[in-house]
Amino acid sequence: MRGLILIGAAALMLPTLAQAQQRIAPETWITAADYPPISGDGIIALDYAVTPEGRVAACSVRYATVQKEIAETACPRLMERARYVPASDTSGKPVSGRDTIVISWVEGVLRIPGTSDYGGAVPANNPQLWATDDDYPRGMPKSKQLDVPMTLIIGSDGRIASCLTPLDFSHPAIAAHTCRLMVRRARFQMPLDTQGKPLPTQGRTVVHWRGIAK
Repeated sequence: MRGLILIGAAALMLPTLAQAQQRIAPETWITAADYPPISGDGIIALDYAVTPEGRVAACSVRYATVQKEIAETACPRLMERARYVPASDTSGKPVSGRDTIVISWVEGVLRIPGTSDYGGAVPANNPQLWATDDDYPRGMPKSKQLDVPMTLIIGSDGRIASCLTPLDFSHPAIAAHTCRLMVRRARFQMPLDTQGKPLPTQGRTVVHWRGIAK
């Protein structure tokens, strides 16, 4: 048996912006029709700028575990299709920002990006390493599936300052274990204010624990 962990996040409004950037129909940006089936699991993480006009610019592959030819097709499609409601400052003027998405394959099936939205904070390390097969919760049956929703308070240093789970979550010990992993391992490149200083932010994320037979 091995545990498969998928991570998705939705960020909340940045504290010093009048409006945080918002994705427009991200499920249409990358589709299953864009890629042939691949063997096994894989990911492509893309990092890019969002212009004040809501377009994608300066897209690059941050890391990938699929063939180079497949990874290199992602940025052109994103720059062609992706649209944003851009962030705006307190005067209502649109401002530039940054974003990242992770395209993933699970057992060869493409998972369309839509929930991996950090609202300007960009992962500084590989999210697939924040919770790994070796971290599968002790005492949890390998056949069981469990989603752990969390609210993350991310400091200006790019580290998680606080991880909160719902008070009524059915498996508090597993929630605490998952939060500890995130606090210990997750690192972010933070958005900057007009003086170039990093801003704290907060977001919501869900870690999906899956038991899969080899």
